[in-house]
Amino acid sequence: QQEEAAGRLLVLLSALGRAAAGRHVRPATAPIRRSLTHMEANYGGPITLTELANMEFLSVSRYSALFRACTGIPPKEYLIRLRMRSAMELLTRTDMSVTQVARAVGYADPLYFSRLFKKRMGTPPSEVRRALR
Repeated sequence: QQEEAAGRLLVLLSALGRAAAGRHVRPATAPIRRSLTHMEANYGGPITLTELANMEFLSVSRYSALFRACTGIPPKEYLIRLRMRSAMELLTRTDMSVTQVARAVGYADPLYFSRLFKKRMGTPPSEVRRALR
């Protein structure tokens, strides 16, 4: 039940993020819906563009064009945004360390994660955590 609620929250945050970015999301085709579901279920592990394209029996270039046409952004950008939103949720709702959060959302290098998080979210993950204590 808690996982289901967390899943719904991520979907809501995803929609809010797209709305905040001013992007219109077109209705996704079946392959892209499957990809979005796959990314949302597996963002904590490695996900490659080749893997996503192969899952749908499409070339990487065709897959990328279809994904962008449906979502308005490239697949890699979607995955980064998903990971950053998930990291923010973990930082604000759990006691996980920044290193644990980095690994949970798919980044093996906590330093890289921290730099990317600061660039994307405007504040370092350690500051998010510190502000809550």
